[in-house]
Amino acid sequence: MVHPFDLDGEILWHPATHFADADVLPPRPIVRAAGAYLFDVDGRAILDAISSWWTALHGHCHPRIVRAVQDQVAVLDHVMFAGFTHGPAVDLARRLLDLAGPGFGRVFYADCGSAAIEVAMKMAFQYHLQSGNPRRSRFAALERGYHGETLGALSACGETTFREPFDPLCRPALYLPVPSHESHRHEDLATDLGADDAATRRAIDLLHEHRDELAALVVEPAVQCAGRMNMPGSGFFRRITEVARDLGILVIADE
Repeated sequence: MVHPFDLDGEILWHPATHFADADVLPPRPIVRAAGAYLFDVDGRAILDAISSWWTALHGHCHPRIVRAVQDQVAVLDHVMFAGFTHGPAVDLARRLLDLAGPGFGRVFYADCGSAAIEVAMKMAFQYHLQSGNPRRSRFAALERGYHGETLGALSACGETTFREPFDPLCRPALYLPVPSHESHRHEDLATDLGADDAATRRAIDLLHEHRDELAALVVEPAVQCAGRMNMPGSGFFRRITEVARDLGILVIADE
């Protein structure tokens, strides 16, 4: 009898995985998870140090989360959100707005990070279009930045490793230079580190130069993870977002 795992290499295409790599290090079959650990078919515990792409931050199969999911699907498993609503969606939106603080008025739910960026980019363009500024249809993004795999999000990726093979399909963004502070410490988050770097000044010049065509600036606040954990500095983010807003350029913060 053929075990389902034996068919993996024949019928599945895994994300972010090269076929040649899979031949040398095939995907590890996982049968269960608990807390911070995954367990393979041999019962070996594997520390899930990246929370399965940051989706299990409270641990796998957390009893409280399992109960909440079971209770909800027993009452209402799903309803399309166009023309309908439900209590948990309203309650979560209210709580998110309370956490977000002043200046945020509405919540739009998306089903993944790439979709969230796509929605934000479309909203930014539509805002300018309905404000009488249809020329503002381009986006500024940061070198070394990463925002997703769909074409709109990919266009905002300054990290060329992900974008360059698909450049013919993408609408080019304005990629801004970013500082790099390798000795960044946690306490630096409360400082103006990066505010006066040469890269910061050049990024600001580019925003001024292209102000009439830019709909929004897309950034990863604090750290560029896919950009080899680059830390531009809180001062850099403060300055470029302040300048963008002064120029009428919306700001999209990706996580």
